Amino acid sequence: MRKKFVQFISFAAALFIIASSLVSCGDKYDFPASTEEEADTVLTIGDYEVPFEQYRYFFMNFKAEYDDGLDSYWRTHDKDEAFAEIDALARDSLLRCYATFSLALDYDIDYKSGAIQKDVMESINNSVENTYGGLEKYLEALSAAHMNHSVYRFAMSELEVERQLFSLLKDNGDIKSDEDTVRAAIKDGEFCRAKQVLIMNNDGDDPEENRKKAENVLALAQLGSNFDKLVADYGEDPEMITNPTGYYFTHGELIEEFEDAAFALEIGELSDIVESPLGYHIILRLEPDEGYINENIASLAEAYAANRFHALVDKRAETMKISDTELSRSLSLDDFFYDN
Repeated sequence: MRKKFVQFISFAAALFIIASSLVSCGDKYDFPASTEEEADTVLTIGDYEVPFEQYRYFFMNFKAEYDDGLDSYWRTHDKDEAFAEIDALARDSLLRCYATFSLALDYDIDYKSGAIQKDVMESINNSVENTYGGLEKYLEALSAAHMNHSVYRFAMSELEVERQLFSLLKDNGDIKSDEDTVRAAIKDGEFCRAKQVLIMNNDGDDPEENRKKAENVLALAQLGSNFDKLVADYGEDPEMITNPTGYYFTHGELIEEFEDAAFALEIGELSDIVESPLGYHIILRLEPDEGYINENIASLAEAYAANRFHALVDKRAETMKISDTELSRSLSLDDFFYDN
């Protein structure tokens, strides 16, 4: 149920731009360079050029959410429609990464800086040696995730820039998340508490049958059946089973369809059936519990700070134009089949 951000990776056009300053950091292992095809510019975002290898990482991971890694899925599903949807998800993820880099530059945080890249390469070298047991296993793991060393390196750079920027924005007061601010935000309705019965559309399910199940649950809830019992008897959201208090969240934490529907409800109001990529939701919005808030104010403050951070990134993203290249205009789903 948590909103999925396929994180990573932002980086400028050609790897050689910063390679000369990083030789001393990376010479512990002979990491393979990107091919000419991988480094080819597929999009421009603002002033940044996006290499194909980075776009491919996002695209392949979103594609896997459709086909579970099986090319046979596409024998019976519309490729053109799916390509447009996956392409949009990949572009949005790339835009968020580049917007983070752009915003960070306003605070003199540059992902290409020697200090950041030194830390990144030290971390990668340590992982190769102690996590993977050598370069070959490291590269195999990256390949399984549709990455290569260059993409992973910039993934680590993006995460480090985000960490530094988030910390700086909190320290200098651009992001306020003190207890008084968070309690005021809760009082003003910027947080929501909700429970749900989720009927999931799993592989092999008949969506129409699942919708009928959801309609039956909704009818029971409207007739006054105990909602917690409905969750236990019909719900397929494991977080609801293990978290009987329900979800406490601010904007941007959960999947969009659930979140929008929950915030639109009055306290005590029951939703109609809400459809999302997961399936069908019946949502009950609840009064925030003061005891829960008191016990969890620190985690709520972190969620609120993250929300404020992402709002700043989104604001920057709105100013950055995505432009196609000849390569991006030529792509189709057939360019992204698996090697198996």
